[in-house]
Amino acid sequence: MALTEDALLVVNRMPVATAGRSIGSVVTLRDRTEIEALVRDLHSVRA
Repeated sequence: MALTEDALLVVNRMPVATAGRSIGSVVTLRDRTEIEALVRDLHSVRA
């Protein structure tokens, strides 16, 4: 995960290979900010 001033990002990196040779990587970034805020709110309501 990566935390920025405005967002909580989930980072995933997968290597890419062809014919047994590494040719690079694919990186995905998913913004979890809104979901994490909702989970925190839910926990506070339950407490």
